[in-house]
Amino acid sequence: GIKRGIMEMADTILITKADGENIKQANLARLDYKNALHLFPPNQNNWVPKVETVSALEKHGIEKVIDIIAEFKNHTFNNGSFVTKRQNQQVYWMHESLKHMILQKTYGNSTIQTAIKQLEDDLRAGKTSSFVAAEALFKKLYPND
Repeated sequence: GIKRGIMEMADTILITKADGENIKQANLARLDYKNALHLFPPNQNNWVPKVETVSALEKHGIEKVIDIIAEFKNHTFNNGSFVTKRQNQQVYWMHESLKHMILQKTYGNSTIQTAIKQLEDDLRAGKTSSFVAAEALFKKLYPND
């Protein structure tokens, strides 16, 4: 379960179901994750990820989680990374929304749908290449470019 890329995104890792016969395994997993996190470079927000065990059944560790959330919030607000991340998310979602609208408008156009079907047939028949087909569709969408 310890994967590079995923671990680097974590601000906190919670080992759940740390109750009953699972306590020993949960504590071992906690140590494994805690040790693994030290192998990664620091997060952009300079937060050191926390690893804790929790049990909803036994209501154990919930207070720690609340404290970690408050500590993380204070840390990221104080160093400005919270605001910066939100700003970057706004820019990202603007681009994603634009892509979605363009694709929706493009694929919703009946002329383009017909052209796509014809070009797909041509591709399958080996009459054209994917790059030539894409360029033909682009020219239908943007004839002046």
